[in-house]
Amino acid sequence: MARVLLVLPGNQFNDRAYAAVRETLESEGVRLVTTTRSGQAATAAQGTVIAADRKLADVDGATYDAVVLFGGVGAPTLWHDHDAIRVLKQAAGHAKAIGAMDSAVVVLANAGLLMRRRATAPMAGRRLVTVKGGTVLDEEVVVDGPIVTARSESAARHFANALLGLLPQPQAA
Repeated sequence: MARVLLVLPGNQFNDRAYAAVRETLESEGVRLVTTTRSGQAATAAQGTVIAADRKLADVDGATYDAVVLFGGVGAPTLWHDHDAIRVLKQAAGHAKAIGAMDSAVVVLANAGLLMRRRATAPMAGRRLVTVKGGTVLDEEVVVDGPIVTARSESAARHFANALLGLLPQPQAA
């Protein structure tokens, strides 16, 4: 069974995108672990509270099949976060799938993971992705190798399905 780490900003994340991705992945039997910087519950922009399973500083990105970051108004708290970048680099170093939605795409750029890659991002993040060596496409979801990016919450299910395609498939008996 695939294991996916869901990284949430502590506050003001997009709960509709989170719910759609979570539901899509769980429906396929994916085991999900949610983390925040503090290890405390995260509060969405719409007021939903999501419990964290782990503190981000205690996570090893290489132990998951994918790492996914969620956007929203609170995502800039992760843009330069040492632990978020460390976890992403660990995952990338072990050829794991990596995904980011909305403004969280900036974290991938800051981690150096979008250099010479195609991605999508909201208007606020496009310049930074380009400055960090990425190519921004005007699409809702972009898959480039092991990296999936989504421009907005409206693409959450498409994003989750693209991520599912990158996860290891269960071995037939």
